[in-house]
Amino acid sequence: MPSGWKARLPRVREINDRFHGEAVRLLPMREDAYAGAVEDTDRQAVDLVAVLRVGAGGDANLNGSNEAAWSARVPVFPATLHVDTDRYPLAGTVGRGDHILALDRDQVRFEVARIDRRQRSRLVLQLTAL
Repeated sequence: MPSGWKARLPRVREINDRFHGEAVRLLPMREDAYAGAVEDTDRQAVDLVAVLRVGAGGDANLNGSNEAAWSARVPVFPATLHVDTDRYPLAGTVGRGDHILALDRDQVRFEVARIDRRQRSRLVLQLTAL
């Protein structure tokens, strides 16, 4: 990546978050032997603005064919959350099983299913709805 692009990347992320970002809260969770998933008090909850994409992508026919005359559609792509870790360094502590609370979507809760730390400009979390 050319050095000029690296200098502009934080500004591009800031503009993208301003127009497409939503308020979310990262809730650290841990497994309890008796209660299941409970909030982890050793790690801090983080409020941030990030790009949340829900149901982006295609639909899959329930029987696997390409028929056009069916009505049951299931989203095949999970929700994703794209976080700027330069702006929110505590977001880098997120782990599998942690919960995401979408504050701008009536407190909809997601669980972190997969974490992609290899992106050069964002931390990408694949989410499942709870």
